[in-house]
Amino acid sequence: MAIFVFGVLVLVGTLPNGMASLQTARRQAAEVRIFQHLRAVYQAELDRARISDITGVLADLSQPATFFFDDRGNIVRNGGGGVNQTAFAAQAILEPASILPGETIASPFSRRLRIGVTEHWQNLSALNDPLRHRQRLLTVTLTGPAGQGTPAPSSSP
Repeated sequence: MAIFVFGVLVLVGTLPNGMASLQTARRQAAEVRIFQHLRAVYQAELDRARISDITGVLADLSQPATFFFDDRGNIVRNGGGGVNQTAFAAQAILEPASILPGETIASPFSRRLRIGVTEHWQNLSALNDPLRHRQRLLTVTLTGPAGQGTPAPSSSP
């Protein structure tokens, strides 16, 4: 009987750690889904842009945009108003790409997508606090012409 009780106590003692690990894994999976979703949205916007509109599209996508997601990383369409649905807020900003090693200028076809995600969706100032949000830099690429006045990438032999 003592061995049985000891075994049950050990199992009960490991439950809190297991539950915490499960919650961490679910949060990380939701964040990955959010990063993938926002990268796909921004990439699609760039892919749909016409040469005549690319400058305006880039200007629009360079403004901070806030999105709301549920606990599984699916977008919440009502702008975060669903208290029972919303679990994350994300802010995305399209930035010019950095200069790669060996290059003298940044590629006009490459952009950086800065995405910050926080569980503090009610308080969007958490997106400015590095201790309260997670941030990723992703690369998105213009697949069509970069627009007038943009230098073409140089090719080296």
